[in-house]
Amino acid sequence: MAINGNYRKNSRHAGRQLHIRDQLALDPTDYLKIAMAESLKNCQRSREQVVDEINRLAVIAGITTEGKAQKISVAVLDKWVARSAHAHIIPTRYLPIFCQVTGSLLPLQALMPASFGAEIVSAEDAALLQWARVEQERRRLQKQSKHLAREAGIE
Repeated sequence: MAINGNYRKNSRHAGRQLHIRDQLALDPTDYLKIAMAESLKNCQRSREQVVDEINRLAVIAGITTEGKAQKISVAVLDKWVARSAHAHIIPTRYLPIFCQVTGSLLPLQALMPASFGAEIVSAEDAALLQWARVEQERRRLQKQSKHLAREAGIE
């Protein structure tokens, strides 16, 4: 799968580095596993610490593994991120916990291709976007105010 911009020589592609979400994927499993592996790699916690924290948060949330009261193990986590382990995919109910524990939105972003016209952003980026919308409206109103003031002969 060419997710890093590697194409055949006869391709007219400019060689731009592709983001994991730049390609439409009907089955996002591979992208999800790559994103989870990257999240683990960039995480400050060891895999054992990640598993312990996932299990702790799952108990708080009342989440069980396949209807059983068993815990996630490092071996299960390794299968969730192994691209060759096609039958082992993180259950949806564990994905937000995984993202919280690793501090990464990459797995969620892997499920949302850019071609969908939507993007998953951090709370910080969402706040910045909200500020930008308010600022844009403020500028529009300021421009409208100046225009009305000129019409009224105030300016």
